[in-house]
Amino acid sequence: MFTSLYSNIYSVLEKPFLNIYRNTEEFKNDSRKLFRSIFYSGKIIDENDSLKNEIEKLKIENKNIKYLESVINDSKNIISFDPNIVYTSVIKKNNSGTITILGGYNNGFIIGNDVIGGDGALVGKITKVYNNTSIVDLFIKEGNELDAILYINSGPISVNITGNGNALFSELIRDIDVRVGDVLYSQYDPGYIVGTVSAVDFDSRDSLKRVYISPIHNVLSLHGVGVIKK
Repeated sequence: MFTSLYSNIYSVLEKPFLNIYRNTEEFKNDSRKLFRSIFYSGKIIDENDSLKNEIEKLKIENKNIKYLESVINDSKNIISFDPNIVYTSVIKKNNSGTITILGGYNNGFIIGNDVIGGDGALVGKITKVYNNTSIVDLFIKEGNELDAILYINSGPISVNITGNGNALFSELIRDIDVRVGDVLYSQYDPGYIVGTVSAVDFDSRDSLKRVYISPIHNVLSLHGVGVIKK
């Protein structure tokens, strides 16, 4: 009698609660598995996006390398082998975005000669020539303009950059994927670096983005330069 009564009570009261408890535990376990899978899926997606970004960067670097390799193979602009490059000293740093260098007409310098730093990066052009000295307008001089090549995912694009007294800047279409660290090369002197992108100023409401380019070195601290004779 007691056993039968207990069995009836168990069937009526306890057994449903036990099933609910078991179902609840199963639900909790299933929920944990679901959230675990969502978490790891999100992590995999983030890692995948990161890898995609790294691949895009490598693609751009590869384009830069191929471009420089083509210049090296041509060898006419390689600094260490180019007899048309004359190395000289900076004798005066002027306040107007110019420097005075040793060497002039007597050394075969002419207006328009490009001037490079010790590492081969372009820094400016000769704008005035005297018998024994020359004046070089630095690219960062206020209002100076220069055409350069920038490599992005879709390939090389031509960029017009302007000096603002301290650095260089350019305004590009908002859709151009330019990033800090991108290298710009001279358009008319292949193989010579102009500078690297140091900042990108962009408002999502604007149709253009302003890109700032810094020279490879501090042009105002130059002691020696090379003049590319034409």
